[in-house]
Amino acid sequence: HKPEDLERLISSEYLYPPITQILQCHAVTKAKMKKCLEWISKQEGIPRGVGGVLAEEIHLQSGGDIRHAIMALQFQKGAVAVASTHRVRESKKNKFKRASHGEAASSSCSDSR
Repeated sequence: HKPEDLERLISSEYLYPPITQILQCHAVTKAKMKKCLEWISKQEGIPRGVGGVLAEEIHLQSGGDIRHAIMALQFQKGAVAVASTHRVRESKKNKFKRASHGEAASSSCSDSR
């Protein structure tokens, strides 16, 4: 956000008290952001890491803000973990269904003997 946006909402006496100093943070380049996100992915054990398309998307969404990019990566990691958990649960359900259908079929076959 621009300082002008805040100045319309908050009085300057609260926004700029004498004990504060405004720091300007420059946007992180796409290459630097990708390098940082890949390092974080490796440290966090994210299996696929940050590919070119994902890095590009995160950089565009974050506007070069590394804090925003890290949060987006955390969200992505959480979404992958949820999807993985869902796949494991579905796999277990399917195994259980196949096993129970197989047992029912074998018991009905043994009843007919």
